[in-house]
Amino acid sequence: MSRDPSASPIRRQKGGRRAAPPENPVVDATEVPRAISSPAATPAAPVAAPREVTDFDGLRAIGEMDPAEVRAVMDAFTRAPARSDLRAGQRVRARVSSVGSMVIFCDVGGKADATLDRIEVTASINAGDTIDAFVHSTDGGEIRLTLKPSGSAVREMLEEAMNAKIAVDGKVAAASEAGWDVTLADGVRAFCPASHCGVPDVGDAAHVGRSLPFLVHDLRGRDVVVSRKQIVEAESRAADSARLGELREGSVHDATVVSLREFGAFVKLANGAEGLVHLSNLADRRVKHPSEVVKEGDAVRVRVLAIDTARRRLDLGIKQAVEISAGRNDSAGFNQFAALLKDVRVRR
Repeated sequence: MSRDPSASPIRRQKGGRRAAPPENPVVDATEVPRAISSPAATPAAPVAAPREVTDFDGLRAIGEMDPAEVRAVMDAFTRAPARSDLRAGQRVRARVSSVGSMVIFCDVGGKADATLDRIEVTASINAGDTIDAFVHSTDGGEIRLTLKPSGSAVREMLEEAMNAKIAVDGKVAAASEAGWDVTLADGVRAFCPASHCGVPDVGDAAHVGRSLPFLVHDLRGRDVVVSRKQIVEAESRAADSARLGELREGSVHDATVVSLREFGAFVKLANGAEGLVHLSNLADRRVKHPSEVVKEGDAVRVRVLAIDTARRRLDLGIKQAVEISAGRNDSAGFNQFAALLKDVRVRR
C-alpha cells in the first residue's frame, strides 16, 4: 500500500532534499502534544538552627534552689523594668548574682542580668558582692560589662562621665605650678589645671602617685581636661554637714579664734566646725570691733546659738557661754521665776 506523500508535513524534493514545511501546517486535532518533562526538584536540606549555649552552672544553681525561692526570683524578674538607659562606657555599680566558670552574672537593675567575663576578675568574687564596672555593649538587649574599658569604649566612657558628671579615677603622674598630668583608665593622658586641683600647694611633688577621683571638664580632640574643684567642694560640704550634725543648740564647746572681721570673729571648734561669733555676742557690753575682746589664736568657750545645716552656718556666742559658766543660764532664770510664783495664789 502506497503512502500519500501529501499527508506528511515534510515532502521530499528531487535530489533527496527535504522540502520546508508549509507556512500553515495542518495539525491533527486528535494528536495531543507531549509536555516537556523536567527533572524532579531535589528538596533542599533543612537548615540547622543555631545551637544555643547552655549555662550549666546557672542550671545547677537553679536546681539547688528551693521552689519558693525560684518563684520569688521569677516574680522579681517579671516585675523588674527593663534597663534601656545604659550606654557603652557608662559606669555602673552591680551586684553579683552568680559566678560561673566563664561568666559572672550581675544585677544592674533590669529584668535580665548583665554578664562579665570571668577572666577579667583576678580576685576572689562571690554572689552578693558589689563591683564597679563599665558597660561594654548593649547589643540586642544583652548588657555586657567590663572592668577595664579600652579603645572606643574609653572615649565613650569619658563622654558619658562628662555629660553625667560622673567621677573617673586617675593617678597624678606629674605635678607643677601649672597643674597636674593625670593618667586615666587604659593609659589615657589628661591634664588638671592648677585652678581645678582643689589644693593650695599644686606643685608639691608629694601629690605625684596619688590616686584621686576627677570630673571630666572638657574633651578637645585627643586632649582631656579634668577637674577636682567640684569634688573638693562637695567633700567639704559633706564634711561640714557631718560636723554640724554632731552639735546641738545650747551646747558649750572649746574653740579657737581663727580670724576677725568688722562684724565679728570666726572660731573653729574641736571637731573642725567653724562658726561666727557676731559682734553683739562677743561680750556683755557694747563692742565696736572684735579686737576689743579677742585676737586670732585665742582659746575661747562658745555656746551654740543656732545651726543652719542647709546653709552650713553656725551661730555662736562667747558672752552666752560666760553666762552659763557664771550660773546665769536660762534654766537658772526660769527656776528663780518659778520660785517667785510658788506663793502666789490665784483668786477664783
